Amino acid sequence: MIGFTNAVLGQFMLSPISVTESGLGTFSPQLTGLTNMINQSGLDVPFISGSTDFDAYFAPPNANFTRNADGTKWQSDLTFNLPLEGTLDFDLGGSYQVSKVGIWNISVKSLSVLVSQDPNGPWIDAGRFALLDAQTSLSLRATVLDLGAGHRGRHVRLAIESEYPAVPNVTYGYATLGEVVVRATPDAAPTLEIGRESNGDITIRFTGVLQSAPDLNAPFIDVPGNPSGTLVIPAGSVAAGQFYRAKN
Repeated sequence: MIGFTNAVLGQFMLSPISVTESGLGTFSPQLTGLTNMINQSGLDVPFISGSTDFDAYFAPPNANFTRNADGTKWQSDLTFNLPLEGTLDFDLGGSYQVSKVGIWNISVKSLSVLVSQDPNGPWIDAGRFALLDAQTSLSLRATVLDLGAGHRGRHVRLAIESEYPAVPNVTYGYATLGEVVVRATPDAAPTLEIGRESNGDITIRFTGVLQSAPDLNAPFIDVPGNPSGTLVIPAGSVAAGQFYRAKN
């Protein structure tokens, strides 16, 4: 058998490539737009997305702040109907193992983190978290949300469940966040092993989705029946010039 695998790289900081909201609105697209959560605006210590070590970045005490000011944060629409509930969906640009989320929170009180391969789900519930009120702070340290394990996906959802009122004991408020970043590990590459048995059968062992094509220049399509893990091709059914590959 011949196998092909890729080494797993370190757990780095990764900025999403885009973010959308649902049910929250944006107070000012110019001053408090969604992109302020993914462009390092306001950070006193920048990082290189896809390279900077996540744990090392957040390790120093009393460091790595972001400013709490227009142009450096996102703010939802104002509401008199509390709690404000809605979602922020982040696209990571590719599939990763996501194990932590760094969030510079300002006014969100509680939220859940969910991870999915597809923007329409299904979503994996990665945990619910309570956050501190930092509305009066001029600069903010991040809260690191530990998801307990790596969750495979391209999309990360912050499901906001409540926020701190803008003024204590007054029933109006808005959700406000600074930067959001994830701790990511490259998704494990699929593996593929092909061997001939003593009776002439061909055995293919693989991870991911098995695809085939009659020619290297032809489009690869999923093998009918969506086999999982192992495919045995009887000796009498082996076709000349058939090619196989595995994908995530």
